[in-house]
Amino acid sequence: MHPFRFCKNLCQRLAVAARRAMDLAVSKFPPAPRRLQATGTSLTAPIVSLRGSQTLCLLTLALAVSLGPVGCQRGEQEELRTKSDERYRHWIGKPSPPLKFKALDGREVDLEQLRGKVVLLDFWATWCPPCMEELPHVRDAYERFQKQGFEVVGISFDMDKQQLEEVVKHERLAWPQYFDGLGRDAAPGKAFGIQHWPSMWLLDRNGVIRYISAGQRLDRKIASLLREEANPLIRAKAVADAKAALDKSGEEPAKPAAAPVARGPISPPGAPQDPAYLHWLGKPFPPLKFKAIDGREVDTDKLRGRVLLIDFWATWCPPCMAELPKVKAAYTRYHSQGFDIIGVSADENLADLERVVRQKELAWPQLFEGRSGPVPNLRRYGVQHFPSMWLVDRQGIIRDVTGTVALDDKVARLLAESGSAAPVAAQPPKANPPAGAELLARPAASPNGKTPAVPDASSSPPTPAPRPPDTKLGDNSISLKNITIGAKRSTALLQIGTSTYTISPGMEIVFPSGGVNRKARCTEIDRGTVVLAIEGTAEPLRLLLP
Repeated sequence: MHPFRFCKNLCQRLAVAARRAMDLAVSKFPPAPRRLQATGTSLTAPIVSLRGSQTLCLLTLALAVSLGPVGCQRGEQEELRTKSDERYRHWIGKPSPPLKFKALDGREVDLEQLRGKVVLLDFWATWCPPCMEELPHVRDAYERFQKQGFEVVGISFDMDKQQLEEVVKHERLAWPQYFDGLGRDAAPGKAFGIQHWPSMWLLDRNGVIRYISAGQRLDRKIASLLREEANPLIRAKAVADAKAALDKSGEEPAKPAAAPVARGPISPPGAPQDPAYLHWLGKPFPPLKFKAIDGREVDTDKLRGRVLLIDFWATWCPPCMAELPKVKAAYTRYHSQGFDIIGVSADENLADLERVVRQKELAWPQLFEGRSGPVPNLRRYGVQHFPSMWLVDRQGIIRDVTGTVALDDKVARLLAESGSAAPVAAQPPKANPPAGAELLARPAASPNGKTPAVPDASSSPPTPAPRPPDTKLGDNSISLKNITIGAKRSTALLQIGTSTYTISPGMEIVFPSGGVNRKARCTEIDRGTVVLAIEGTAEPLRLLLP
């Protein structure tokens, strides 16, 4: 860090700490009013009178607060184990909610009584394979650091008490376990806002949440917190957090927000967004072609014009199994209207998947991806937890990643959208271009700026050279392929490079350009023109329909 920036940050922290120290001083040493004279006007102002030793003590404590914790603080970026942990960032730097319970083995547990120790809160379940995979690492850390002041508190989201007791005994878990038998609805899960498992949070000696993805480099994080001394002033700071928040002037990091989406988001307001997949919104679903476990040949490119639900799931995952009735009901209701489901299974073995598909009478195709081995599609789509469900619209654009939240309503809305996929599918002369050609037959302009003619013997009109040369957006060519004028909303189909996007006025779209993502906002659509306001560009981009 640059020395000037370091000094500036240090002064800011000292100023905030000094303000808090003075607030505490005022509450401990009530000021006596003094009368001041100002040009004949009598003013009454409270002046704090402190003895030199008290002032020195408070300034020392203020300095200790400002320089105390050196771990992950507000505004700093912790390296995350999974992108899903992004949803917890707003907890960093806040005191942990209270947690008091009688553990599975009868022990009384109270986080308040654990102040002075570094505490790992492990939100887990025996039905969660990733949680089970983490247990040896947590046990090793507990055995290594427990005598130095480290504790683990397990919060189980199991429903089967006997199963939990067997795992605790078999894995030799010496730390206390919370269990209320409510499964995913366990009370601490609601208090802490837990949405996926495992979730591991590290609390420092003062009960402040310092890490929300503790599984990443666990030993290093524990060691760094153990080196810190418990600061007695932090307890008072926690009490005064509500007041101090008024003076932070935006220091509080923003909660993850949904990324801009082509044609707008379809999830209801307040629906929990999944940061692990927000970058997919508004992008074309990468083609998926496979032979299903029942022998069907599936190709998502051939399903354009239909709404798709891509369900990444597994039979070993209780949340996945709990969602099946909702998914099946939506399939039964909307399949005949143009709705399909594709299951991508991460099961351990094919027999388990076939058994559940048969028992639950799941009519949609299933891809058996497995859990171990190369799992190419799970890696390609960046699947990080189960279930993960994506809704793809008629034109192959990923429109929602919020799962079964208001699933019927979202499917109905996508089905009701103008399916401009039909004319789009009829446009490309598939029989004429060479192999690998996409919708655009003129992406590469010749050196003189003229667009080469497209060999096309179909009835579609020949492609004339547009009024401007081939339009570029960053490193990609961009063209307007179709416009649909509706009574309530008009839409336009754009192609940027090899990707297609559907937009309407007021909507933003995220597109790749030169290795980074850029934004464009649609400001106008008429019968032959689309106007885009491009991020970082003063002049709008005007696209003409050939």
